Amino acid sequence: MRKIYQLKLILLTIFLSLYVFAFSAPALGAQVTYRAHVANLDWQNWVADGQVAGLPGSGNQMEAVEIKLSGFPSSYHIDYQAHVAYIGDQDWVSDGQVAGTTGEGKAIEAIRIELRGFPSNYHVKYRVYIQNVGWQSWVEDGAQAGTTNEAKALEAVQIQIYWDALPAPTISSINPASVTKNQSVTFTLTGNGFQNGFTAKLINEHGLEFNPSST
Repeated sequence: MRKIYQLKLILLTIFLSLYVFAFSAPALGAQVTYRAHVANLDWQNWVADGQVAGLPGSGNQMEAVEIKLSGFPSSYHIDYQAHVAYIGDQDWVSDGQVAGTTGEGKAIEAIRIELRGFPSNYHVKYRVYIQNVGWQSWVEDGAQAGTTNEAKALEAVQIQIYWDALPAPTISSINPASVTKNQSVTFTLTGNGFQNGFTAKLINEHGLEFNPSST
């Protein structure tokens, strides 16, 4: 009987480790989508996750951009700001709003993009294609992509959201040999933003109650 209880505690520990991994990973199918408004051609099709928006090398400047999230929780947001020729830095916009201008012949020359409401292990990276210059290096998390005060138009942009896997938090150790039937056992996760208590009660050799609760 005692060996069955020990096995259940081992399985519970494995389950908690998988729970932590699932918590830190993005939802299945979650992505960033975006599209560019190109001079003489209007809005282009939506693209996602590192695909090219705009027409690099075509000589057609990018004049506006819309960026939004798909499949993420509603509390997650993406903010972005365009630097526009003859205007300068515009106000920050978010979640599918237009950054830049349309129908005015004014190129976007630089862009900044940030995530808001995301866990700290999420990042957004992006790079731009500058007319007559080419693709620039990737930047991320609010850094400027492009140039200002140089009259160099952007022709395209690529955007990606990525996440760093969190190292496994510490799970409080329990001595299985000391646990008896109907005894409540609390596991505590600490580190990397976690501070949660998990209480498990061994009912009998066939049952285990599991109750996660914030602490």
